[in-house]
Amino acid sequence: MSDRYFFMVNEPPDEDRPIPEIAVSNASGHPVDVWHFFRGETYIGEPVPVGNMPTDRVYHVLYDAFMVPFVSDTLAGLLRDVAGEDVQLVPTTHSAYWIVNVLHVHDAIDRDRSRFMSYPADYSRADLAGKPMMFTKVVLSRDRISASIFRLVDWSMAVVVSESVCKRVTDAALPDVVFAPVQVDGHTVA
Repeated sequence: MSDRYFFMVNEPPDEDRPIPEIAVSNASGHPVDVWHFFRGETYIGEPVPVGNMPTDRVYHVLYDAFMVPFVSDTLAGLLRDVAGEDVQLVPTTHSAYWIVNVLHVHDAIDRDRSRFMSYPADYSRADLAGKPMMFTKVVLSRDRISASIFRLVDWSMAVVVSESVCKRVTDAALPDVVFAPVQVDGHTVA
């Protein structure tokens, strides 16, 4: 496993890029649990119903308001090849996009070296009380990472990828896919 990791993000927002939306219920009328895609669990079910998808072009990565990543067929194929069983590509009702369901959630944040603000201990949502709310510096502990793509315990909106995933996607030169380096064990990566 690599010692270099990166956040997978997209280009800064612009007024032309739509923000995808996952419908509240599927074609059978059952509720869609958007939080499923943050728990590292395999998705079983119908294609995820989506709206507000682009019609003028294909973006290779888009995030919805909850930070669920939607990827193009091209990026889906690359992730399938390089990340293997670390990721599940979930079909949506829009044929050009897949949801990336990251199947690993690692408790890899080095809380001593990272800098963050926490939710207050008396926060109204007890499940968030004391957990990180916002980071100004994220440092990961290498010995707590075992996957090529993963989310983080207590900060699950971030999608972290290994150097091999980053390199494979970067070599494909896909527009709108951006990787931001993450510090690991206190060392900055370039």
